[in-house]
Amino acid sequence: NQISATEVWSAYGTRGDGVSVAVLDTGVDADHPDLSVEKWQEFDDTGSPVNSQPNDGDGHGTHVSGTVTGAENPAGGVPSFGVAPGAALYGVKVLDDNGRGSFAQIIAGMQWAVDNDADIISMSLGANGFYDRFIDPVRNANTAGTLVVASAGNNGAGSSGSPGNVYDSIAVGASNSNQGIAGFSSGETVDTAADWSSQPADWPSQYVVPDIV
Repeated sequence: NQISATEVWSAYGTRGDGVSVAVLDTGVDADHPDLSVEKWQEFDDTGSPVNSQPNDGDGHGTHVSGTVTGAENPAGGVPSFGVAPGAALYGVKVLDDNGRGSFAQIIAGMQWAVDNDADIISMSLGANGFYDRFIDPVRNANTAGTLVVASAGNNGAGSSGSPGNVYDSIAVGASNSNQGIAGFSSGETVDTAADWSSQPADWPSQYVVPDIV
């Protein structure tokens, strides 16, 4: 309700049909009645692919996947559903069952999503601060036509995380049930030259993250 999802459905006549979203996270519970995984890939901490079936020993990835593509009429009458229940869910396990992952895992997951023609990469993850290793993967995804959406971070005001910090991504902060900013949600003004060591020439000298909450 807070993001007016149902109004968007009505105004544009869509619930995400024809769009694919790669959720890079701790995986997806294959047995969840409100989720259908169209494509799946897991990566180990070296960024190498793992032959596995959809799984999620943590639960965070399943939660995020539900926010994205959860069924419009959820099992058990739970009053919650995804903002794009018609979208195709690509589950990409780049974090382990403790919610931890490496740069190599995440970047490999991003490349897999691009190679599989995902329209959107969704990453509710990140490392606090500015990491140049994420710049090229985000920009390359955009060049390939894949939109990159990432968390701004969970370390509170005056901080932010990567890959959400990359100017070319869409960084998202968190609100609470009272329509205020969640106490853990991150955000700051980025001084491009000071905060990055190899920033692209077309970036502005300053910008603010998150882009949206």
